[in-house]
Amino acid sequence: MLERFNGFQTGAGWVDLRPSMRIQIENAYYEPGKPKRGLEGFIGTERLWYRKPPTAGLIEGAFEDKMLAARPAAETPTTQLVTAPQRAHDAYRLFFSIRVNRRGATRGAVMLGAPSQAALEARAAALLADPDSVCREGSPECVVFPEVCTVSPEIEVTVNGQLKVYTWATPLSAAAGKARSVKLTRMIEGKARTIPVDPADGNALRMPMLPGDEMQVN
Repeated sequence: MLERFNGFQTGAGWVDLRPSMRIQIENAYYEPGKPKRGLEGFIGTERLWYRKPPTAGLIEGAFEDKMLAARPAAETPTTQLVTAPQRAHDAYRLFFSIRVNRRGATRGAVMLGAPSQAALEARAAALLADPDSVCREGSPECVVFPEVCTVSPEIEVTVNGQLKVYTWATPLSAAAGKARSVKLTRMIEGKARTIPVDPADGNALRMPMLPGDEMQVN
């Protein structure tokens, strides 16, 4: 189902962003000179999310500061990790872990943008073949997140009239695990369709939620 929706393949290491999807960014900061791992020198995190609308670009969402001390001046603020040109594309693909510089040992999440899905496929192939050629410094189509930065794909789902946010590939059971009745409305080929769901059927509740799903749960 996820593969039909946006080409997602388990174990492939990437996911395409579609309308009503988000990326949640949480970047960790450490005292200057301290190893960027563990608790020694850890001074907190900053969180920010971006939403993919039906139109081009990414919309900036809520920012959350969890810093215990001032962010080191040499460190890039989380709000500046994705630049304005990088937020202006039509199509996006998030890679969970890429070694951009083959000479180095660090890995991190990478977000690739393009003016169309076809162009995105071409850039993604080029990225996997030669990361340095696509994700050069200052590239408007490639965001290389810091190694200590967690980037999570999320989806927006409406449950009983309220907007909820879930991690990508979350099953229906997260919202309807104890329900007596479930009404699921999903956009299929551009039309809203009602999908019958038996809450007593464990297999049915393992079906993943998709961005834009609407559920009435009782």
